[in-house]
This record gives sequence, structure tokens and C-alpha cells, in this order.
Amino acid sequence: LRPNTIYLYGHSIGCGIQAAALKEYKYRDDIRYVRVMSRTFSKLSDIAATLLVREDDDENEAIDDDRRTQEGGGATWKVKALRNTVKQAVKMINWELDTTSALQIDGGHYNQHLHHPHPHPH
Repeated sequence: LRPNTIYLYGHSIGCGIQAAALKEYKYRDDIRYVRVMSRTFSKLSDIAATLLVREDDDENEAIDDDRRTQEGGGATWKVKALRNTVKQAVKMINWELDTTSALQIDGGHYNQHLHHPHPHPH
């Protein structure tokens, strides 16, 4: 007895583990794959960088806001540089988990998936 459909369920970091396991999986044309991803992330390096490098709560927020506006808004260049360093470190030690990589199957087609994103931490 062969399956017609295979359902794959992952939650949070489990989706990253699932993606790593599916990198080498040989998809078959006669099987429909449905991936359910619950409250996960795209790349572990992005989450690590955001959680480990946070913007300071400056005592003088008005000056900080003015500086950000002059620099193009968002995070300061120092925060961006530190986040990039964290991202590169995660990749260098081979800890990257890319949940979007497993969505692509042989031939560049995407399998059917449901994604419930994790709320962004404040």
C-alpha cells in the first residue's frame, strides 16, 4: 500500500529541523506533499540576530530618533553590523535552519503548504 498524500507538520524550530531533514529527500511525482508550518521563522540566523542584538533604549530617545531618520530610518548602522555578524556566525558554525528551503521541490516547483507565522517578539 503506497500513500497518495504525505502530511508534514512542524511547530516553531521543528519546522527548521524538518527543512534540514527534507533537504536530501527525493520527492516523488505520484505523491502529494502537504507541509503545515506552525508559528515558525524563515531563517534561524535572522531570528538569532534580532533576538541577540537589540536596539538600546537610549535615555535621550529624541536624539536617537533624529539619528535614525538621518540614517534612513530603522536600526542604526551599528545594530545592522552586529546583526549581520550574528547571521554570519550562525551560518559559519553550520547552525542555519532555513524553513523556506524545504518548500522547493525537484524542478523548482513548490509543494503545498500552510504557514502560521510566529508573532514577532517586542
